[in-house]
Amino acid sequence: MDSLVQYLDVLNKYSSLILVLATLVYVGFTIVLAKETSKLREVETSPFISIIFDISFQAVSHSKIIIKNIGKAPAYNITFKVDEKYLPHFNGYTFENTIEYFAPEQEFYILANGFNNLKEAGFESIPITVHYKSKDDRSFSDLFNLRWQHFQYYEKDTLQDIKKSFDDLNKEIKELNKTVKNKKYFVSNKLSVLEIEKKDDYVQFIFSNGEIHKIDKKFIVDIGFEDIENVYIDDGDIQDYSTRTKFTAEEFFNKIKNLTQKSEMDIQE
Repeated sequence: MDSLVQYLDVLNKYSSLILVLATLVYVGFTIVLAKETSKLREVETSPFISIIFDISFQAVSHSKIIIKNIGKAPAYNITFKVDEKYLPHFNGYTFENTIEYFAPEQEFYILANGFNNLKEAGFESIPITVHYKSKDDRSFSDLFNLRWQHFQYYEKDTLQDIKKSFDDLNKEIKELNKTVKNKKYFVSNKLSVLEIEKKDDYVQFIFSNGEIHKIDKKFIVDIGFEDIENVYIDDGDIQDYSTRTKFTAEEFFNKIKNLTQKSEMDIQE
């Protein structure tokens, strides 16, 4: 009987300590669960901009870079920072425009020089820094070092492969243009070409500043195009796939303005 009383006394003595320890363990698990829930909520409400080489684009003279929001929420006020020495290798794309809104899974493409050309220029990688914000004004900044040394196909150099790659890119850009037909979907502060209307005897260009310019087809060559049927909008700029030449919207707008002024002067004379 005495041993039972002693046992109960010991149990009563340590029961409070056991209760405290159990409470501490419970609190610890609750804190961990709260942190994990917070992280999950943050992932669900955060954008994430990805910048990669498209390894399916098998061409020597050009490579293709994909910029995509792989996060689960829209990105706002996206800006890019690229060292000036790399800019000549992006076919006229300057990374100066700010993308005000970029939806989840939205993406666009940039043509760059081929891997051999980049290698000959002495570059081991191309660093691109991207800054952007979430809807609740959280700031994000990521550095992408684009490397191509692990791509085995870039030594290929057949005209058939190059043509196929450009044909595939052509189709992708046409589909992209259909997607962004609603001008509010992809907004940029820079001047953009919103639409090209190709007719039998003229071509009409609509710009984001509200100006509309109609050019007689016989004067198209004066702008620098060889075949207007191979000219398309690429992220608000103009890409001529017959000559693999890209014009920024600002550059193209000035070309049209100069051509219009020259035509008016010729008429006056």
